[in-house]
Amino acid sequence: MVENKNSVKEQLKSAFLRQLYKKKYLDITVTDLINEAQVARVSYYRVYNSYSEILDDIALDMQKKINQNILPIYLNKPETAWSIIITTIFKEFSDGNFLKMPPDNVSFLLSYFSKKQTIITGDNVSLQERYIFAANVGIIFSIASTWITLGCPNSIEEISEFTLNIIKKNFSDTNEITKRIT
Repeated sequence: MVENKNSVKEQLKSAFLRQLYKKKYLDITVTDLINEAQVARVSYYRVYNSYSEILDDIALDMQKKINQNILPIYLNKPETAWSIIITTIFKEFSDGNFLKMPPDNVSFLLSYFSKKQTIITGDNVSLQERYIFAANVGIIFSIASTWITLGCPNSIEEISEFTLNIIKKNFSDTNEITKRIT
């Protein structure tokens, strides 16, 4: 059995994602996870209190990748960065066998991850500043969910370009926001 705390977390995150291919989110049990991850029950409870904590870690991992790989590009070339984000998401969904995952689980994950995006708050924050990033991420995930549900009838390039064209309409607002929060 794996006992290193970081290894246990990684094993459980991977196991949780694998279980989402097999069962609906609400049907996954702790026993399913520990058996899939090959960790002791006590190890599960040492690192997590709930499934939402596992999802939070998965969302945080995604956010770290974006911050490391995309944010530096975004600050100088937002269109290029959004293009990379969009194309990467669609590639992950098509290459990552999301098509084999029950549609309810795909919708759940996309909704969960879009809610976990950075929320900008404060007294002097405009409506656009507060909601533009969430709107863009919501657009991407909504299109991705529909695209997957329909069986990916368009190529990654077509669906990415379509999505980018919608996101481009928000670029002027997004550029101003980026200047204020960086």
